[in-house]
Amino acid sequence: MKIAILTDGMWPYFKGGKEKRWFEIARRLSKNNDVHIYTMKWWKGKDIKKENGYTLHAISPLYSMYNKSGKRTISQALRFAWHVYPVLRKEEFDILDVDQMPFFHIFPALLVSKRRRKPMIVTWHEYWGKYWFDYLGTMGLFGFIIEKISDIIAPRAVAISELTYNRLSTQKKDNVPLFVDVDLIDGIDCEKKEYDIAFDGRLISHKNVETLVKVANKNNFKTIIMGGGPDEEKLRKLAKENVTFTGFVQDSEEIFANVKKSKVYVSLSEREGFGISVLQALTCGVPVITSNHLNNASKSMIKNTYNGFAVDLNEEIIAEGIRYCIKHNKKMSKNAKESSNRFVPEKIVAQLEKIYLEATK
Repeated sequence: MKIAILTDGMWPYFKGGKEKRWFEIARRLSKNNDVHIYTMKWWKGKDIKKENGYTLHAISPLYSMYNKSGKRTISQALRFAWHVYPVLRKEEFDILDVDQMPFFHIFPALLVSKRRRKPMIVTWHEYWGKYWFDYLGTMGLFGFIIEKISDIIAPRAVAISELTYNRLSTQKKDNVPLFVDVDLIDGIDCEKKEYDIAFDGRLISHKNVETLVKVANKNNFKTIIMGGGPDEEKLRKLAKENVTFTGFVQDSEEIFANVKKSKVYVSLSEREGFGISVLQALTCGVPVITSNHLNNASKSMIKNTYNGFAVDLNEEIIAEGIRYCIKHNKKMSKNAKESSNRFVPEKIVAQLEKIYLEATK
């Protein structure tokens, strides 16, 4: 089966949860299928190249995805969408899987699907709904409408979380969660706990890393923060000596090792389509403190007092949850590892492959 995947970002050129998902899925699907990924020109050299078993196609130049405040740019979304139809209409494929974000490319992709009479699936990482107005103010109406239309016109959808699945109105839809490289994580041996808290991710406002730093400062929690972003300089100035910043960490093994060296993983994001870093922490056998926010899908993986806590963004409540996890660390670490067992890569990729085969019939 020849599978075409349309997404503007791709791991390891862009470090993000959805990009890592496509990477992990594509390289596994490539064992039994011919997988082609159509994206922006993230690399130097030829526009088409093969790596990790799949083929990468640069269908557009590399456009900046975020502005200085860390928000998605509409111009990038429109520019990328502009290149979709002229390229994909010439390509041969059995099925087209289209990344939902940032929406505009769904429309030319649907035209290609109808012209080629080939099935198309839209993979949804998030569904914001009214959150658009919190994100963009009155301008959020534009995003709200585009998202709603994208949902309506999608012939079939794959949602990566129960939260997004329940929000979609598409009639034909499936919930296919994320997964992590269990063998890689299990192969990392780090018995000594060097940190109380670990965090890995983009340092942008909705991740609420500032709240994490304040909690660490006040309670003298030894903390490691991995990642970079527009808030990094501000956070470094705010943090005391007990907080270590690494910047972006390229090596996944180094990330997992630092998480394993920690007693608690803290992710206070207000908005997560799934929360891959939370699953990674659980797979590392580390309990998680996450936010109880309406748009945080990762909270569905957490059961209070069992493998962590889903909490309100209150500094004292967060600190109490961290202290509880540290006090009961041995038991909660075991529970964390056990709670990650249902996210087995082979089963999830097989589920997605089955959906592709059904759609092509």
